[in-house]
Amino acid sequence: MMMPGMEMIESNTGLFTVIALWTSVWEGLALWKAAMRREKNWFIALLILNVAGILPILYLFLFNDEKNEASEQGRTTAKTEE
Repeated sequence: MMMPGMEMIESNTGLFTVIALWTSVWEGLALWKAAMRREKNWFIALLILNVAGILPILYLFLFNDEKNEASEQGRTTAKTEE
């Protein structure tokens, strides 16, 4: 006797595989970026809260301040050159 949800999963294996890959890619990218930027709070939130890749996608596109990063790095370089 099968568990109630197992029949649905077995009949849609391809769909579940695509969803798992989609989520893993976005989660991995967001975790890597948060770690590289030393954003501990974001890293923990991304690690714990994972809803179909939505939070990682939001982090990567909405909270990505590369312009601010570049300007801060420029200021740091300018200060060290003085």
